[in-house]
Amino acid sequence: MKNLFNIAAFTCGIAGILGATSCSGDDAVIPTNPKEPAAVNVTTEKIIYEANPRMYGEQGGLVALNGKLSEIKDYGTDIVWVMPINTPGEEKSIGSPYCIKDFNGVNPRLGTKADFKALVDNAHSLGMEVILDWVANHTAWDCPWVTEHPDWYVHDEEGNIVSPGDWADVAELNYDNKDMRAAMIAAMKSWVSETGINGFRLDNTEGVPDDFWKEAIETLRQSNPDLFILAETSYPNAYAYGANMIYGWHFATDLSGLFNGSASQGELVNAVKEEIEQTPDDNATRIMRYSVNHDIAAEKSIAQLFGTEEGAEAAYAIALFCGGTPMFYTSQLCNYTGTASFFTYESADFNSAKIAGVKKLNQIFKSTAEIRQGQLSTFQAGKCVLMEYQLGNSHLVIAANPNNREFEVKMPIEVAGLSVKELVSDMESVMPVAATLQPYEYRIYQR
Repeated sequence: MKNLFNIAAFTCGIAGILGATSCSGDDAVIPTNPKEPAAVNVTTEKIIYEANPRMYGEQGGLVALNGKLSEIKDYGTDIVWVMPINTPGEEKSIGSPYCIKDFNGVNPRLGTKADFKALVDNAHSLGMEVILDWVANHTAWDCPWVTEHPDWYVHDEEGNIVSPGDWADVAELNYDNKDMRAAMIAAMKSWVSETGINGFRLDNTEGVPDDFWKEAIETLRQSNPDLFILAETSYPNAYAYGANMIYGWHFATDLSGLFNGSASQGELVNAVKEEIEQTPDDNATRIMRYSVNHDIAAEKSIAQLFGTEEGAEAAYAIALFCGGTPMFYTSQLCNYTGTASFFTYESADFNSAKIAGVKKLNQIFKSTAEIRQGQLSTFQAGKCVLMEYQLGNSHLVIAANPNNREFEVKMPIEVAGLSVKELVSDMESVMPVAATLQPYEYRIYQR
């Protein structure tokens, strides 16, 4: 395994966070110089944007989203993940886009299949890929399959079609039925051939047997060997059935906990280590790293997750540099004080300051791809986050304060006093021995 985190080289590194040293909580000890050469790690410049077309207008969201693609590219986006656009059901519906009535149709409130194909074509012309959210675990109750093929569903002892768990608005599909499997694969193939999408984000993969995903992905890749598959799971079995990437779920939970005092930097680092160790060849790029997605944004407000809008930006900064392929969501670009439901249709109030913050961070992420091939070390910094990438004589230091009060953070000793560039402010400066970080402030220094 490549040594992603240099634990042994520092007197008060991750081991200290986990309790193996006597460093005090808020008074971080300055770490010693690394004694071992940096190991090269797998890194990426790619960034995923989770686009919710329902937030681009009460009607015609696909056309509106298409009209924003040039801006979205400018944010640093390489892959546009479009949330479900299939025709939704009405019977027992609660408005979820994950309640599918017609796998081949498009939600008329969003537009038409031609509108979506135009979006895909435009994205390709701008150098971006498009993946489509795909729901295979269940259908809406008014999906024609319910009456035409009732044997395609799971039944209870009394012969009634059942819902998966407590999702009463949908009916659970029976993957013991070969005809249903064939129909599902055929529907997926039609979207690839008719619209030119580059792949799928697979919803609730754990609700569908692995052998189906293997069959579907192998079939789809016969016509497009480069098809990209993002699986909604944190379990590494997804790699075996053909997924390119899975979720960093544990990291996202601990990241919010860091801002709420229920998790430490050590727990965050452990989550990253455990997730990456399970990837093929310890390939960090095969973990999707994020601070917010549609589920998180719908369940909790920014205040509940990260304290303030400044805290939300700091959280995204931390997520970007913890190893993985980063993803940002539509709500991160908009004005929200409460939760952001993905069941409704609206013309979201996009916030130029938030957009500028995400764009700047994405630019920094891309511009530092080479140095991020170096070894990532973490330091105990009290209640703050302190990370350093080193490749040869080059250094990248990320310091962040996930708290609502000021903290002092001592910098790695080998860069203290050296000329550096502060990448967020674009200012040349000298690396301080210690930096005072205001509430939710973050800094990124490059040497």
